[in-house]
Amino acid sequence: MNVKASSTAEQNSTSSVSNEAQLNRVREVLLEPQAARIAELEAELHALRNDVEDEDTRTQSTSEVLATAVKRSHKQDDKLSDALKPIVVDQFREVSRTDPEMMAEALFPILGPAVRKMIVNIITPDKKNKKRQYRLEQLFLIDKNTGLPICHVASESVHTQDADMVSGMLSAIQSFVQDAFETNEFDGLDTLQLGELSVWIEWGPQGVLAGVVRGTPPKSLRDAMQILIESIHRRYNQELVDYGGDNSAFEELKPELMLFLDSHDGSFINRLKNMSTKAKQNSIIAVAALAIAILLFINGRVQDARWAEFIQVLDASPGIVVTGFREEGRLYKVFGLRDPLAVDPGEVLKASDTKRKVRFELEPYQALLPEFVVTRLTSALSPPSTVKISVEGGSVVISGSADKQWVQQAQAIAKPLQGAQAVLFNVNQVD
Repeated sequence: MNVKASSTAEQNSTSSVSNEAQLNRVREVLLEPQAARIAELEAELHALRNDVEDEDTRTQSTSEVLATAVKRSHKQDDKLSDALKPIVVDQFREVSRTDPEMMAEALFPILGPAVRKMIVNIITPDKKNKKRQYRLEQLFLIDKNTGLPICHVASESVHTQDADMVSGMLSAIQSFVQDAFETNEFDGLDTLQLGELSVWIEWGPQGVLAGVVRGTPPKSLRDAMQILIESIHRRYNQELVDYGGDNSAFEELKPELMLFLDSHDGSFINRLKNMSTKAKQNSIIAVAALAIAILLFINGRVQDARWAEFIQVLDASPGIVVTGFREEGRLYKVFGLRDPLAVDPGEVLKASDTKRKVRFELEPYQALLPEFVVTRLTSALSPPSTVKISVEGGSVVISGSADKQWVQQAQAIAKPLQGAQAVLFNVNQVD
């Protein structure tokens, strides 16, 4: 019985192990996709954490989408522009104040063409019309109700027609337009084109101002005519209401109309004079900005020339060798070598015309100039009164007489110099 029970137990144990193995295999089959996905997500999470924590990676990712984000934000609204505007303005002011030379060089190629274009527009505003030059040849003040001429002026060089005929023609044309097209009586005809001649008409409650123009006038002429007819109605309103053909009340108006006639033609002076206030202000600002830019540009070139001259003088100073210079903001650094016996470079800077701030970074060295060698030997040897150290023909000459101890000491000190500098030792030894 015991043997049989033991055998049965072993079989049950083996069966249990087999079932457990099969269950584990089923688990692996069922959970393998999820395990693989979890591992994949863990890898992605790790990579994402590295991207967030690594500054270079964040910078690269931001740079790739920054341009697109800026464009899209600009199309959507002005929030980005409003946010950047104070920064850009502050930087512009800062650069203008700290580095006017650079600002002048940056603005010069922009302001120059802008001002030239403005001047060209004043002289020939309409590039498509070669007859942009114009001349106001005649002015008619006509009674609106009767069509009778009230006042007429013309340039001396113009052959004029009878004022009654011209005013009658304008009245007839106006009546035709009103009857044919059923326009309101206050919707007056404002322009008649006759080849290169045109008639510009400005209507008032009682009177009509008509100007005969040759060429292509600017819009400012019509604005001026509107102001003139309003002024005439303000000053002569009762005379216009009571007008019955007597022109004597309007005789004093002729000089004013003549002055208006002479002040409106295509000449450069009149174009400037008749420009709008805003155009004049813009022109003054543009010209002033150009003048400032030119002055800054010229000043920059002058400073460059003075700087080049200073560097040349400094490099030519005995005991100083200039190897280069570098601009850092508004500070200029000068590099090179300087013998301690050489002149102070700060004194050379003070004596120059340059106004730039300079920092000298000159490494010490010993120049083998004869006068420097004489100074060093005199200091090192402390020669007696019987010994003379001088420069003769580009060589350093030690001559005279001295005791044996001084001669030996002097020879030991002067010997290293003889390989690099011509040093002649002619000292007689005395007991």
